[in-house]
Amino acid sequence: MATHRVVGRPLPRIDAIEKATGEARYIDDCFEESALFVATLGSPSAHIRIRRLDITSALQTPGVIKVLTARDIPGTNRLPWWPQPFLVEHEALYHGAPIALVIAESEDAARIGVDNIHIDYESLPHVTSIESALKEDAPALTVTRHGRNVWFREERSQGDIDEAFSDADVLLQRTYHTPFHATGNLEPAGVIAEPDPDGGIIVSGSLEPPFAVQESLATLLELPYNRIRIVQRPLGGSGGAKAEGASLLAGHAALAAWLTGRQTRMIYSSTEDFLLTGKQLPCQIKVKCGALRDGTILGCHIQLLLQGGAYISTQESALKRAIAHAVGPYNIPNVHIDAKVIATHHAPYIALNGYGQSALCFAIECLLDELSQKLSLDPLALRRQNMLTPGAPMLWEQTTAETCQLPALLEAVEEASNWHTARTQSPDTPEHIKRGIGIALSYTGIGAGYESSVPEHATASIQLQRDGTVLVATAHAETGQGSRTLLAQMVADDLAAPYESIRVLESDTTRVTDGSRRMHAHSFLASGHALLKATAPLRQQLIQTAARMLYTAESNIILKPGRFISKSGKHVSFTEVVETCWNVGMPMAQYGWYALPHQGDESLYPLYAYAAQIAEVEIDMETFDIRVCNIYSAHDIGHNINPMLTQSAVESGVIQGLGLALLERLSFSNGEMNNGNLRDYTIPSMKDLPHIKTFFLQEEAPNCPFGYKSLGASPLLAIPPAIINAITHAIGVPIDSLPVTPEALYELLSADKRYSD
Repeated sequence: MATHRVVGRPLPRIDAIEKATGEARYIDDCFEESALFVATLGSPSAHIRIRRLDITSALQTPGVIKVLTARDIPGTNRLPWWPQPFLVEHEALYHGAPIALVIAESEDAARIGVDNIHIDYESLPHVTSIESALKEDAPALTVTRHGRNVWFREERSQGDIDEAFSDADVLLQRTYHTPFHATGNLEPAGVIAEPDPDGGIIVSGSLEPPFAVQESLATLLELPYNRIRIVQRPLGGSGGAKAEGASLLAGHAALAAWLTGRQTRMIYSSTEDFLLTGKQLPCQIKVKCGALRDGTILGCHIQLLLQGGAYISTQESALKRAIAHAVGPYNIPNVHIDAKVIATHHAPYIALNGYGQSALCFAIECLLDELSQKLSLDPLALRRQNMLTPGAPMLWEQTTAETCQLPALLEAVEEASNWHTARTQSPDTPEHIKRGIGIALSYTGIGAGYESSVPEHATASIQLQRDGTVLVATAHAETGQGSRTLLAQMVADDLAAPYESIRVLESDTTRVTDGSRRMHAHSFLASGHALLKATAPLRQQLIQTAARMLYTAESNIILKPGRFISKSGKHVSFTEVVETCWNVGMPMAQYGWYALPHQGDESLYPLYAYAAQIAEVEIDMETFDIRVCNIYSAHDIGHNINPMLTQSAVESGVIQGLGLALLERLSFSNGEMNNGNLRDYTIPSMKDLPHIKTFFLQEEAPNCPFGYKSLGASPLLAIPPAIINAITHAIGVPIDSLPVTPEALYELLSADKRYSD
C-alpha cells in the first residue's frame, strides 16, 4: 500500500470543535429578526377533493401578511422530475400534502393563521397498504402499462430457475415484511429564503442536494439558474431524509420570499418533519430458494413489492438497486426476480440510507439461516460455501473483483466472536435468559450503476490564497458523515498542505457548476476524483516553484506535510512556496470535473464494498426484553482515509440497524401518521448500545481516490438480519417481520406450541 502524508491518519473532523461547543450555526440560528415565518396547510386526510378554500379568517389573523395558494405560483406548479405539485389545487393524494402557505410576522401567528383557513373538501376512497392497493376493486391512484396501482415493474432472470428447483433436494419459501421507518433527526428540516438584490433568490438550509433544489426553484419561479443560489448549511442529521422533500420545502420558502420581497423562514415542526421528509417505505418480499443437501444453493426466486407512495420519485431507482443486489453477496447461478413499486396514498419519499437494499438483505439473510437449519448445516458454513470470492461469478453475469475480501471479513468476525463455541455451547446465564448469536453478510455497489440512467459526475474547485489557506469547494453535499474532513485530508495529502490550512466550503451552487444530483454517500467517489483533477496541476506548480527556490531538480523534491524538502535536507514551507507563486503571477486556482464510467446493464457498478457482521443477543423470557450484547463488524472499504471517522460511521450504522431490528416503526391509521414525533417514535438510546468490535481490511481499491471505496450503507445493511438471526438462534422460532419489539416477540412465541403450552 502506498505511503501517504495525511491520508490514513485519524484526524479530528474539521467541524468537530464548533459542533462540540455549540458554535455551529444551523439554519434556525441564521435568520434576521425581521424575517417572516411560513407555515403550511396540509391535507387533513389521505385522499381528498378540495371544493373550496376560504382564507378570509386567516388573512384577518393578527400578524399574518399573506396566504398563498397554487394560483399564486408564477411558474410551473410541479417538480421537474415527477408530477408532484408544490401546492395542491384540486386533489390531495396523501395526508399532509401542502395546500396553502401562511406568511406571518411570527411562527405563532403563521400557525394560528393555518388553523383559521377553512377548507371544504370531500373525502375520497384511498389505499394505504400494498394489500389494499392490489385488490381488484381498489381505487385507482394510477393505471400504468404495469397494471392498476403499479408505478413500475421490472423482471430479470439469469439461468433456469425452474430447472434449478427441479434439481434441488430442498426447497424453502418464506414471505418477509418491513415497515415504514424514519431517520428521527434531531434537527427538523428548515430553510431561509431571501430576495437577491440582483433580481434573484437565495435559499440556504438544512437540505440536499443543492443543484436539484436549484432546478426545482427555476421551474417554480420561472427564473434562470443564474438567478437562483442554493447554499447548504450544517445538517443536524439526514440519512437521506432531507433530500427529496427539500425541493418542496425550499420552493415554499422561496415563493413566499419572492412574492413578499422579504426574508422568509420555514422550519418544520417535529411532526411535519416526520410527515413530509424522507422515510423508508414498506416492503413485502416473497423468497423461494432451492439447494442441494451439501449446501450448494442452486436458485432463488424473489417477488418484491415496494410501497411507493402517491407519486413516483426515487422508487424506481430503489427498485433497480434492489434488483442489482437481489440475492446478496452469493454465487447463485439461477435467479429470477419480479419487482414492483405499488402506488398508495402516502408521501412518496424513500431516499434513506440503504434504500432499495435493506429489505432484501433482511429477507435473504434470514432465509439462509432457516435453510441452514433445514440442511443441518452451520449458518456461517453455508455462507462460506456460497459467498462471492475473488474472480467468482456474481449476480447478472458479472465477475467478482479480485480485490473482494469477503472471505477474510468472514474469518475476522468468526474468530473474534468465538462463533462455533457460541453456537454450540449453552451459555452460563440465568434460567430465564436465552442467548443467541447470528450472522449476516452484505455488499453494496459504489457509484451510479444499474439504477441510474446518466453517468454520475462531480465538480470541484481549489483556490490557494496568499497566506497558504486552501479553499475547497465541491458539488458534494455533506450530510453529517464527515465527507468534508475526508476531502480536506485528500487535498492536504496531494498538495503537501498543512491539514489545518484546508477549508472545505459549504456546498453552494455559485461555487461550482452543476454536479451530481444523487443523494447517497457514494457520490463521494466522483467528488474525490474531481478534487484530484484540480489538485494535480497545482501540485506540479508547487513542486516546480519549490525546486527553483531550493536550487535543485524537481525530481529531488520530497513532499512532507506543510513543506517541500530537497534530498540535501534543505526545505521551504508550503506557505512560502504559495507566496512565491503569487508573487510571480502563477494561476492559483484550478477546477476539476469527473464522471464515473456509466455502467448500465453491462457492468452494474464500478466496484463494491463488502461487510460481514455478527450479533449476540440476550432475551429475558419473563419480560421479553431483547438486549444486543455484542456486534462484530468487518468491512472491506479499500484504503481507510480516516480510521476515526470510519469507526464512527460503522457505529452509527450499527445503532441505526439495531433500531430497525428491534424498535422503529412508523404507525398509520387510514393514511394518517400516529407516532410522527420524537416523543412517540422509538429510537435507540444510550442504554441500548452494544459493545461494537470493528475490523477494516485495507487494500487500496483500484480507480478510487487514494484507494478508498466509501462505506455507504455497508455498516447498516446486515445489522438487522444479524440481530434477527441471533434472536431466532436463541428461541428457535423463525422471524419474518420487523421490528421485533417485546410485544411482537410475545405474540410470536404465544403462537408457537413449544411456548404456548
